[in-house]
Amino acid sequence: MPGTSIFHIITSGSCLIEYEKQVIELKVGDFVFIPKGQGHIFQSDSKAKTPDLFDLPRNQISHNYETMEIGDDDSEEKTTMLCGVVRLEHPSAELIINSMPDMIYLASSKSSFTSWMNHTVRLISVEAEQTQIGGETILTRLADILVIQALRYWINNDVDAQRGWLFALKDERIGKSLSLIHTNPGQQWTIESLGREIGMSRTAFAVRFTKLVGEPMLQYLTKWRMNLAVMRLKDGEK
Repeated sequence: MPGTSIFHIITSGSCLIEYEKQVIELKVGDFVFIPKGQGHIFQSDSKAKTPDLFDLPRNQISHNYETMEIGDDDSEEKTTMLCGVVRLEHPSAELIINSMPDMIYLASSKSSFTSWMNHTVRLISVEAEQTQIGGETILTRLADILVIQALRYWINNDVDAQRGWLFALKDERIGKSLSLIHTNPGQQWTIESLGREIGMSRTAFAVRFTKLVGEPMLQYLTKWRMNLAVMRLKDGEK
């Protein structure tokens, strides 16, 4: 699903997930995040057939929530999971997503994120089973919170997050320059003026910005402004 991110949480049982020939066994409490929404496969075991998701019968609970079942109803070993699709439209979210690996796996046995996640999943399950006023909004916000918390955990704990744009945000001076661009995108920034704001010479700032962010400052500034403009146009259409 291009333009979207997908998450899965195993709430009971176990299964296999396969992506790009990588196979991981998932157990209760495990969390999987597919930032760029690429296709992937779930199996009960390595020999099981995998029907297309869109061919499965579904029970529409509400406009944005549905349940699906596959396999033998009489089976003693059942696996249930909570799945969600989210769209992160802010330019900063897009930068984070693009800097992430194709799949993030947080095992329940190793993640301090699990305890917090379980509370949120419980709230989502309770809200989804009811059809009360405002339920759709609550479900959407809870899913947003779940994804943001997972992203926060990944940024703080994964080695892949310690380089590139995310790492640049943590740099005292380059992080400050990015903050100035993000909060004042309309300012007539130049390499010299922005460098002066953070206490660096023009040359030193230009070199360090490009090294940490991965592109020249003026190119980044232009891209940021264009992304903001696109986002505002979309908001105007809603």
